Amino acid sequence: MDKPEQKTIDNAIKLLGEAFLPGASLLMDGKIVSGAAHLIVGTWAKVAFGPLGAAVVVANSYSESATGQNLLKHFSRVAQTAQEAYDARVKQAAASSTEGGAAPPAEDAKRDA
Repeated sequence: MDKPEQKTIDNAIKLLGEAFLPGASLLMDGKIVSGAAHLIVGTWAKVAFGPLGAAVVVANSYSESATGQNLLKHFSRVAQTAQEAYDARVKQAAASSTEGGAAPPAEDAKRDA
């Protein structure tokens, strides 16, 4: 098993490689197809959208290499957690408002319509 310091050094080297070549971290991991795809898409994104487009592809490649999940999975998990927290707050507000005999929350009114 790698020491935490070694993993940190490996990730730093991968990030440095990404600065020069999109998909470098995946190529270093031996994921040739995925690394090559990120290289092609990163080059296209840099031409089409400039440095910001390339940065998104680089971030996705590094994220996939370091964590095993791409950015979409990371952001969808964050969005799902936020939605669950919102639903819990609405449910709590509905429970407290019905205890006082108040009208149903707006979400229930929309669903009934």
